[in-house]
Amino acid sequence: MARFFTPGWVLRHVLMVVVTAGCFGMAYWQWTRALEGSMLSWGYSFQWPLFGLAAVALWVREVQMTLRESRGESVQSEEPPLVSPFDRGDTVPVGATSEQRVLVAATDTVTGTEDAADSYNHYLAWLAANPDRRPTEYPGVPT
Repeated sequence: MARFFTPGWVLRHVLMVVVTAGCFGMAYWQWTRALEGSMLSWGYSFQWPLFGLAAVALWVREVQMTLRESRGESVQSEEPPLVSPFDRGDTVPVGATSEQRVLVAATDTVTGTEDAADSYNHYLAWLAANPDRRPTEYPGVPT
């Protein structure tokens, strides 16, 4: 538990308390304004506590990740990263499953001197030429 009393963690603890208290203070302030007749404040009076709870959830997540790291567990996601359709230089067959698309997209990259703008313009031209097709059916930049 000593690792949670380092200067960095003490700052995180204090920041979480200040942000959470501030959010609940803002909720109380909006609640009093709402009772005075401000209709917009009703929404904010319920929204501010959610921001405070989000700060607590983020703090809890950071603590859990630190504990996992100290036990030697992996904190990296097991899922493959999302890949933009503009970053691949392959053609994905129509009807391919999402897993096949991810595998192809993760192994291939755009070749040559194409940049992201050219890939995006090709994608837009393909969408304009194929209005009845879904964006997920985009075959990719021709090689």
